[in-house]
Order: sequence, then structure tokens, then C-alpha cells
Amino acid sequence: MYIPSYTSETDSKRLLSFIKKYNFALLINSGESYPLFTPLPFTVKGEPEHLILITHISKANNHWKN
Repeated sequence: MYIPSYTSETDSKRLLSFIKKYNFALLINSGESYPLFTPLPFTVKGEPEHLILITHISKANNHWKN
């Protein structure tokens, strides 16, 4: 995806701070006939150079099958 330079953020410490402050995100996946969107809370671990996003999704949510 093209990201214009004026909207791009490359400072990993600022990105980590943003993720910690706003920890909700959409998990997006292509379903069989339409896209699936699931809002989920995420936690983040690791250093700014190597981040790991962690979340949990219920088996009652069909999104996990994809």
C-alpha cells in the first residue's frame, strides 16, 4: 500500500507509545463472500524494533476460522 511521506510515522518509540495508549484495533480478514472485521483489544510486548501484538478471540466468533 502506498503511504505518502507526510502521513508516514517511522519513529518506533512514538509508534509503541501510540499502540499502548490506543490498544483497540480491527482484525480484518477476507471471508468466503465478504470481509470480516472484529474489534479487539491488543497488548504489546517487546522492544520498539521488534514488537509482538497479542490478543484473544473467542471461538464463538467465526473470525477465528479464517
